[in-house]
Formats: sequence, C-alpha cells, structure tokens
Amino acid sequence: LLIPVGLFVLALVVRLLPWPTTIENGRVIFFGMDAWYHMRRVQLVLANGGWPPAFDPYVNFPDGASPIWSPFFDAVVGWIVWPLHATGEWFVVEAAAALLPPILGAACVVVLYALAKRLFDPVVAGFAGLFLSVLSAHFWYSQIGFLDHHVAVALLSTGLLASGMGLLERPVWSRAWGVGVLAGAGLLLWPGMLLHVGLVEL
Repeated sequence: LLIPVGLFVLALVVRLLPWPTTIENGRVIFFGMDAWYHMRRVQLVLANGGWPPAFDPYVNFPDGASPIWSPFFDAVVGWIVWPLHATGEWFVVEAAAALLPPILGAACVVVLYALAKRLFDPVVAGFAGLFLSVLSAHFWYSQIGFLDHHVAVALLSTGLLASGMGLLERPVWSRAWGVGVLAGAGLLLWPGMLLHVGLVEL
C-alpha cells in the first residue's frame, strides 16, 4: 500500500499548492467563473432539498434559462457538504467544496496506478502515477478551488476504462454491473462522456 498511498499524498500536496490564494482571511476564493457558478448551484442544492433546479433566472438575463451543465455533479457535492451546512458555517461549506477537486484528482492518480499495475509491471505503474501526479493539465483541473466537473470526469472515465478492461478480461455479472454504474454516472455527470461510454460499449 505504500506506493498508492504515497502517490495519493504527493498528488494531493501538489494540488493544494494554491492554498494561500484560495483560502485566505476567512473566505474562499474559487478559481474561475465556472467554479463560482457550480458553487451557486451547490448552494441551491442545499436550499432546495437535494437537487439543483432545472431553471435559473440568473442565466440569460432577463429571461433566465436552463443551465448547460448536467445537475449530477452539483447535487453530489451538495450531498457531501450537507452535514457541514447544518452547522451554519458557510465558510466551512465552501472550504470543503474547494478541497474536493484535489481529493478527486489524487484518487484518479491511484486508479491509474492500479490499472497500470494490472496491465504492466509495478515500475510502469509507479511511473504512470508519478507522471499524472505532476502533470500540469491534470493539476489545472484538480487544484484546490477549481470546483468543476472536469476532475470528476477524469476520475470516472479512468474508472470506466479500468472496469471495462476488467470485464473483457473476465466477463462476470459483478464487473458488468460496475461498468454499467460507472457509465450511467458518467452520462449524468457530463454529456461528453458519451464518447467514453460509446468506446467501452464498442
């Protein structure tokens, strides 16, 4: 367990490097406009009983519109921070939401390591995990404060690839269920996951 735990810690530390510019003076500064809007939808999840509304009057002024994002990511984030919301400390809720991308990014590194170890030798798997830990593109979308669905897409698509390859290796019902659940969650998360799911189906 030392190698996957070490990779998780390394990836997490790298993704927490922007901490001083994200959490300062008792407030959270999210990274980019999309992250702010996702946090607004999380707030709506907490206010509306567990699911973001399908219509937002603040979009497409003055008529309002349906958000372009699927609701699943914001709903799951809202469910995760729900117990913290009960404390009444909004800063704690925002800080927890800001910390989710680094945790998901570090988890993706471990999933990649496990997949590579199954297909190749431990050295290749370790290098793959180390490379993804410091890869700038993956860091960018999984850094602290970047509350967006991209990091969850990376984790789910890597898990879907591993699950699909496992099913091809040994076609049993339990693995088929795993592929189905990950495929369904991916499509709920982002319509672009249709490309990933289609590849696995083929």
